[in-house]
Amino acid sequence: MKLNYIPLASPHIGNLALFEQSGHYPFYKDSMFPIINKIKDGGDTGIVEESLVLKPMNCPFHIMAYDNLGVVSYKDLPVKFYEFGQVYRDEDSGALNGLFRVRSFTQDDGHLFCSMNQIREVINECVKLVKLICDKFELKLSVKYSKRNLDNKDKYVGPVDNWGASEDILKSICFENFNEDYTVDVGGAAFYGPKIDFVAKDKLNREWQLGTIQLDFNLPERFNLSYIDDTGNKQVPVLIHRALLGSLERFLGILLENDLLPLYLQPFNIGIIWIGDKKEYLNDCISVCYANKIYPTVIDHPSNIKDAMKKLYAKDITNIVIIGKKEEEHRMINFNKVDYYMGGFCGFEEVIEDMFSL
Repeated sequence: MKLNYIPLASPHIGNLALFEQSGHYPFYKDSMFPIINKIKDGGDTGIVEESLVLKPMNCPFHIMAYDNLGVVSYKDLPVKFYEFGQVYRDEDSGALNGLFRVRSFTQDDGHLFCSMNQIREVINECVKLVKLICDKFELKLSVKYSKRNLDNKDKYVGPVDNWGASEDILKSICFENFNEDYTVDVGGAAFYGPKIDFVAKDKLNREWQLGTIQLDFNLPERFNLSYIDDTGNKQVPVLIHRALLGSLERFLGILLENDLLPLYLQPFNIGIIWIGDKKEYLNDCISVCYANKIYPTVIDHPSNIKDAMKKLYAKDITNIVIIGKKEEEHRMINFNKVDYYMGGFCGFEEVIEDMFSL
């Protein structure tokens, strides 16, 4: 699948004026690290020459990248930038939570500039990529459509007409892709536009936002961005902010907590409960594991199979192989996994190959 993205690597520190112009500073200043003031003439004058901040977002840098393209034709659209960009939030110590909430995290961040008649196509492409990721990792996500709270207009920037148009478009795209299988979050919109969020749950059933697709009519106007349409006139492009995984750290945390890492990446790969009497076949299975860099935990003739399985589950080992006399006779195994069961007898190599393909 050729998507024609342009890779970027934006700086970690930016000019405060850039984030003031974008509108991020008023809304994020409480969660940003302190401003770094560069003093003129080495610090003796006390005159601030430049104010710098650790970036809370990548958006303004991608906007500047578009602006630096010079004259953009409608034939060049959509222009799509992406980066694995590290961003910084000065979270309170009590709010920090393992990989789920950290002070510095990496986003698979993308900003797509398009015309009005390309919005549906571009967003549908993003949704398709999120669905592909979910299929690859067997990840169950819920979908949330977030819009303005009209009773709290101070939370948002931009003309009312922009908001009405963007909300109508995004809601119709959401319905087109998910029918009615999504929830509506009134007041959950970004300060510049409505969004579709993809939400996962951890082991404690807490919800965490992963990917997001946000429709923005406002920031391109703030930065006077333009392209030349097919009549030779200047038009303002539409900006689509998108992160497919969201925070890579949070995404990894969700995979770890829900046992969704591919088998070869799991800290504890597989458990073998042996209740047979031919150790030769058990050793053959262990050799297959070692050959594939899988390191099994073996329980030898437990008094109770269910208790043995619970012991493995308690260690977050959810790929469980049972080998008894019947399995040894047919050189097969009985394979069990939480939320997954191959059914009946199967070959050990078959299990390894199948699990590696997830």
